[in-house]
Amino acid sequence: MARLVGGLVIGTLLTASCSFGGGATTETVLIVRPDDATSVALDVSGQTRVGQGRARAAFARNDHTIVVTTVGVYSVGDDDTITPFDTPDGVGQFRAAALSTDGEYLAVATDQPAVQWYDTTDGSLLTDHPLEPTEAVIDIVAAGPGAAPIALTGLGALQFDHPTDEVIRTSFPDGSSLAGTAGVLASGVVVVPLADSTSVWLVADGEDTTVELPVPDGNLVADVHVSPDSGLLAVTSWPGGDAFERADTISIIDPSTFEVIGSIEFDRPLDPSGWAVGLDGIAVGDGDTVVFYDRTGALDDETDPLAAELAWLTTTDEATIAIDVTGSITTWDGPDMIDEVGDGARIVGVSNQVATVTTVDHYGRIVVIDVDGAVSSEEDRFEVGELTSVAVSPLGHVAVTSTTGRIRELDSDLDEVRAWSTGTEPVRVDTVEFDPHDGTIFTGLAERTGSQAFDDTVSAWPDAPDGPAFSVGGSAEDVAGCAFFYSRVEFAPDGSWFAATSHDFSVELIDAESGTVLGSIPPQRSAILDIALIDDDRLAVSTDDSMLTVWSVETLSAPEPIASADASMGGYQALEPLADTNDLVGLDLLGKLWVIDGATGNPERSLDGAAARSTSIAVSPDGAFVAAPTDVGSIGIWSIADGTIAATHDGHVDRVTDVAYDSTGATLVSVSIDGTIVARPVG
Repeated sequence: MARLVGGLVIGTLLTASCSFGGGATTETVLIVRPDDATSVALDVSGQTRVGQGRARAAFARNDHTIVVTTVGVYSVGDDDTITPFDTPDGVGQFRAAALSTDGEYLAVATDQPAVQWYDTTDGSLLTDHPLEPTEAVIDIVAAGPGAAPIALTGLGALQFDHPTDEVIRTSFPDGSSLAGTAGVLASGVVVVPLADSTSVWLVADGEDTTVELPVPDGNLVADVHVSPDSGLLAVTSWPGGDAFERADTISIIDPSTFEVIGSIEFDRPLDPSGWAVGLDGIAVGDGDTVVFYDRTGALDDETDPLAAELAWLTTTDEATIAIDVTGSITTWDGPDMIDEVGDGARIVGVSNQVATVTTVDHYGRIVVIDVDGAVSSEEDRFEVGELTSVAVSPLGHVAVTSTTGRIRELDSDLDEVRAWSTGTEPVRVDTVEFDPHDGTIFTGLAERTGSQAFDDTVSAWPDAPDGPAFSVGGSAEDVAGCAFFYSRVEFAPDGSWFAATSHDFSVELIDAESGTVLGSIPPQRSAILDIALIDDDRLAVSTDDSMLTVWSVETLSAPEPIASADASMGGYQALEPLADTNDLVGLDLLGKLWVIDGATGNPERSLDGAAARSTSIAVSPDGAFVAAPTDVGSIGIWSIADGTIAATHDGHVDRVTDVAYDSTGATLVSVSIDGTIVARPVG
């Protein structure tokens, strides 16, 4: 079969099963340009995943850094080489992780659910221990030298013994449960606070015991922290009753005797990430200030105000590290500031080793802080953010965008051709499209700038990584009722103009070469969910007041509404035209797929089952199938003709954000908030 796509005549010469990326089987795609008869052959083969995922946790050692991402574990050497650990397939997303105090063992909890223990010297998997459905991992705590980290579950503790490779399961005493965060002493003893009690549970080397603490009368223990040298143990406790009126006390304890040597009373609850134990006392966050107390609980000093409210506190032997809610990291020697770093990204992970503290932000950027509080290194190769949009050009190139403001173009083998950023600050690039005429990449932002304002800039990037040829929109004014915004760009078949959504509920019709606004659809009654060109002359607009309106764009300077109809509750979250028909496919708020009459806007019939709640679907070029996200990490493919689910495909470990067919319909490409790209054969 041959068809005209973006000015290219495309035919297929089938030599084996079709796919996209490397492998033994190939399909030759013949692309002929009508003007110069030049042909290009592309090789496509089996399912390929691109990307190491987004960093979730990191642990800096003397000569390497261990990075746990959404999809795996890696070692980054001093020579900047990245070596993957021996992680098994099909375990889902990697969640909690901890490193033993000597750095020899790593424990990771996965979605399977399971706990895996690794030898960090060579990245080998020591054991992959499945859990009972009721045994979800709550925390993983480092153990002492020579011992693997201990996993705390809803039922108790899991300890891995190497070299016997035995997993020792120890139940909580007397049917109790975990109260809050646990700590580890230099001896390797893990100190676990027990819920609804005054006791801590001591676990090490397959043995356990319970110790009652002399906390204030009537108080219940909550969280445990330990100083870097294990010289001080501190426990929060509270009187019980109404958690909203909780008033905490920090009891400072000698870990050799478990006797209280000091205490500090507060009139508020203390978040476990908002206080820390140093060598000589306690640091506590109070709004935008760090307050220091000595080991007896006496007030010592405080810092100058931080730039924003405190979110995280931790300590090394020589410094206190304060992280505010914007992600700015400030290190202190008492009240004296040592260093500051940060780019406005929320910190999601902090690991404290003997000589370093390692932080990971929401986008996956890693910062390592030395024992003296100075920033020693930064790693941005796992700073992929959440991938937001994907498009495939007629020549098989793939464009991908993310919440970091970064845009990547890959060739048909999924090798990177070029990458660039929209600016110096992370922003959400919400959509990406190729101009079907010349292959120029267009992007649209959806970056919140206020409670009712978004940066909705649309840019053309013919010469990337050089700056855009033009940008439109971006005024970011407040718009009453604008609680959310989706950027959408839809090209005319010949690529001469495109439609772009604005956060003021309007649609701009724009010349693709110059960026000149040729006309506009006026603001709708509510936010626009998606747009789709039914043919050269009609544009469908879905809004969240559960309406679908069809506009005539035959005269770009004066578009006119020609039909409107009620949609299902919440409106169609995604729209795509069906090739060579008058119809559309829409995905509603509940995940139901509908075939819609493009002339009237009325739904004609629904497809079987349900997709996930999503803002993306993709229709195959021949109009036979529609793909949509289903379960977490999965995609379903429906037959348009009979409405049945024809196939399902896995590949991601977290929510799929966008899907796109290549121009042959043989390959489906998807992106996810897990930071990976997956291309799979579907033809």
